[in-house]
Amino acid sequence: MIKIIMHGCNGKMGQVITKIAEADSKVEIVAGVDQFQGVQNPYPVFSSMEACDAEADVVIDFSNAAAVDGLLDYCVNRQLPVVLCTTGLSEAQLEKVEKAAELTPAIPVTSPSTMPGYKEVAPDQVPANAIQMGAGRLVIAIGSDPFNMTMMTANAGGSIGKISGSPVVFSILSPDQPYEQLEKAETYSIRFYPTGQKEPSVILECQKLPAPTPMEGQPRTYAGKITKAFMK
Repeated sequence: MIKIIMHGCNGKMGQVITKIAEADSKVEIVAGVDQFQGVQNPYPVFSSMEACDAEADVVIDFSNAAAVDGLLDYCVNRQLPVVLCTTGLSEAQLEKVEKAAELTPAIPVTSPSTMPGYKEVAPDQVPANAIQMGAGRLVIAIGSDPFNMTMMTANAGGSIGKISGSPVVFSILSPDQPYEQLEKAETYSIRFYPTGQKEPSVILECQKLPAPTPMEGQPRTYAGKITKAFMK
């Protein structure tokens, strides 16, 4: 069972996730964090992350921009993954998220179905320069359930290409990155976040293709056949 701290538990979305979690036997919210204490919850609620003494596997955040800095510091110090759903972050905060993501999973969760400004394009119409390494971060998202989603940065890069005429996206993990979840996955999505941006410029839904096992100490390259593509 996945144990969750719900950051911003007494807000509208915090309460929605609380109800979802109550109906899901695979997850449990073990604590909430909210400065507003006027809501009854089936778990203890603390006024700050620093006051929270619950052991958890992940933090889900639906709070406000003013609370994000302290949340990131807490999660980095404890190597605790965080699903960051708060919007309206400043440029300085977005840079802090990027730095935090290098130390612990701290990725803003976004979806083409909930974000304005995206359009679906044919997979073979995704331009080769849609992913520009050195100008942003390539994020791999495994799973569609926020409670069970695994997100990681492809530290060694990636690119758009073709295999047997089909459009694919290559994702490269550095030798020291964990890869077990990606090995097990049959599908995943790729999201490219340009430097300083809180929303991805392109989201690619992929079906994983067979990949050779690399030599020990070498980067792992994964190829995903693009099944759906969304672009800004």
